[in-house]
Order: sequence, then C-alpha cells, then structure tokens
Amino acid sequence: MSIKSCGGTEVALCLAVGLILPLLNSCKFFPKPKAIHRIHNSSSNAVPSLVLLDSIGLERSLDGTSIALTFDTSAAVDCMFSFYPIGEKPVKPLPLTSCTGKSATKFSELISGVPKDRLVTIALKSWASVEKEKTATIINIDESVPAADAVSLNMISVDLGASRLEFSTLNSSDLPSAFVASGQGETGCWLSDEKNPGKPAQKKAAIVQSLSSQGYISAVTARISPTTFASTFQITQRLSTEWSISAKTAAGFGKLRLAKPTMLASSEFAGQNKAAGNFDRLDDIDAPGLNLSATSALVTTWTLDGAGKNATATLTIAPSGAFPGISCRSPATALKISVPATLIAKIPANVRLWSTLRIDSWQALENERWVVRVSDWTSMGVQKI
Repeated sequence: MSIKSCGGTEVALCLAVGLILPLLNSCKFFPKPKAIHRIHNSSSNAVPSLVLLDSIGLERSLDGTSIALTFDTSAAVDCMFSFYPIGEKPVKPLPLTSCTGKSATKFSELISGVPKDRLVTIALKSWASVEKEKTATIINIDESVPAADAVSLNMISVDLGASRLEFSTLNSSDLPSAFVASGQGETGCWLSDEKNPGKPAQKKAAIVQSLSSQGYISAVTARISPTTFASTFQITQRLSTEWSISAKTAAGFGKLRLAKPTMLASSEFAGQNKAAGNFDRLDDIDAPGLNLSATSALVTTWTLDGAGKNATATLTIAPSGAFPGISCRSPATALKISVPATLIAKIPANVRLWSTLRIDSWQALENERWVVRVSDWTSMGVQKI
C-alpha cells in the first residue's frame, strides 16, 4: 500500500507512472507503478493521521467506475475524500466530498465516477470530531497492480465441484504461459500408478494481504495459512461475463479483470448403456449409473461452454483395492475420451467405482505474473459386470 500523510488542507502529490495501458482482451488491467511511496509528514509540526493504516480497504465495483473505501480510526473523526488519476496533477483546490459517516470510528464510503481503466490516488482528509477542520490531516492512498515479482507466481484455483476458491503464491520464475503449458500434460489413457504426476511448485509466503472475487464468482477470502487464502462460495454465476479479482498487497490496492473460463455444458458416459453426467458437487451417493464390459470401451463425450482455449479434459476411474484406477487426458476441444477395453478389463468385477470428467480452464496474465485455473466437473457411478 502506498500512503502519504501531510497536515492542513494540502494534498501531497503521489508520483507514479504517467501512461496507463488500455485494457486488453488478455485481461491485463493496470501497469505496475514505478515506485512505492512511504508515509511522511509535510512538516515537522504535522499531526499524525487518526486513520488506522492497516485497516484501509479499497474495492472496485464490477464495472470499475466506483470504489468502496473502508477504514477505521483511533478516535471519532469526521472526514472528506476525493480522487485523481495517478500521474496527473490534481486540481487546486481539490474538490472534496463529505463522508456519510459522522463522528465515527468505522467508515464505509462509496467513491463514484472513477475512471474505469486508470489507477487513482484517493485523498482522505480526516480530523477529530472534537476539533476544528483546520486540524485535519490528509493521507493519499494509491491503487497499485497486485503483481508478483520475477521469482514468484500468484495462482488462483477454483474448484466448482467443491465450491471453493483458493489463492497462493508459488516459488517459480517460469513465465505464466510456460507454467500453464506444463500443466497440460501428455494425452492418452493409463493406469493411474503408471505416470508420475510431477513435483508441484512450492508455495511461499502469500504476496497478498487480502483478496476478493467479484462477478462470475463472488467470494471474500480469509487467510488459512501463511501461504494460502481461501473461501467457499454459494453459487457460480455461469452466465456472467464479468469476473474480477481485487487484492491488497504491500504496494497498494489493485484489481485484475479475468476472462470467463471454459466450463462444461453437458457430458455423456457410454458403456453397455448411456447416461448423462451428474453435476452433483462430487457427492459419491448415487446408485451405479453405467455398466461396463471387459470387451468394450468406456466412451465419454462432452460439450463446452466457451471456446476451450488452454483447457484440458481429464477422465478418471477411482482406485479400489489392488486396482490403481485409470486416468485419461486430452485437450478439452477434443470433446471425447475413450478408455480402451484393455484397461476396462483390469477393473474389478461388480465393484461400484466413481468416474469423473474434469475440465481445467487456464489463464495466464503475463505482465502481472498471475495464473488462474478453474475446474468444472461431472461424474458417474460405474461398474464392470
């Protein structure tokens, strides 16, 4: 977070990048500021702000044209606020809007009319309610890109079957696109113990201090470990075309726009009979829906909601006893996976097993060094007779 403090009615200027790149289809939203400004007083006699800096929160609206500002104070205060794009000289005097909260210690204010695709500085003026406005201090709060450094990757993982969103920072210098490519894996079918899944990237201390998701998935995360923020959500807005991530880092507050991921529209599992896949949150409680034969393949087909770029399909049959299970993988755009009869023959007879089809949709935000994976599922109970 970039915050500066000064006394009286003067507004300290925040020096940051001058040119802001336009929003691109690849979901890039803001350029990274060139520097992080420190808190300072404009004069030796300046009074420290009563605003608790660690409590400040900024969250853009889904359309990007307003900002929700929240903060706490160490005593009852009155306040006013304004904003100006980073890199532009603010007008003098800067027009200020009175806070809706009066003589309070907790504030939630809506800042409207914010430029959609530009970072801004928010000027927050506050003074103790028992004092005159002339005693006020002004702090400047800069928006900033929640980007990872060159030896880190920020990763969002969304499991639609479990209704769970998770954020972590990975210890990796890979380009996001290279990391996504490495996650695609080889195609084909095999017994699950025949392939080494590879060593997952090691997590490191999370680069964000808070994170929320809006639109396609609406969720506010909480820290569950030094490396991980997570949340569950009640519903997926599958028809929504808007998805954004708001995050607070040590550099400030920022927002990233994400593309709508590729998801499953329908699926069908076919053995000796056929049945549509279940969108059932992976609860293993259904009666067997499909009978398999040792002399014929299991054929799974699907349709997609989305173009399928950078999406993979994984079909699995669960292990049982000495049977290690079966795994298959293909590009999601193949729309079909066939498990050969030679592998079906290895399934123990008359044992109910769980088969799942998973679509993993990947996004790579190169400049910001973020990777996003959304996993959508259907499932089916199967048994060999």
